[in-house]
Amino acid sequence: MKDTIGSNKNIALYLQVKDVLIKRIQEKTWKPNTLIPTEQELMQEFDVSRTTLRQAISMLVQDGLLEKNKAEEQL
Repeated sequence: MKDTIGSNKNIALYLQVKDVLIKRIQEKTWKPNTLIPTEQELMQEFDVSRTTLRQAISMLVQDGLLEKNKAEEQL
């Protein structure tokens, strides 16, 4: 599943990643109470840095869309 990141230069990358992740959650690409792909996998897919990815994930955790479970993110 490839979503375009970085094509809109007016929106910060972490916000673009966040929007794609929200879309996947809403479309039930990932089932509740399951682990999402690893940081490394998402970094490669979106071609973003760990900092950018963590910023997006952190916002989703704050919004209650993801839960941190030890070192893993979970719906």
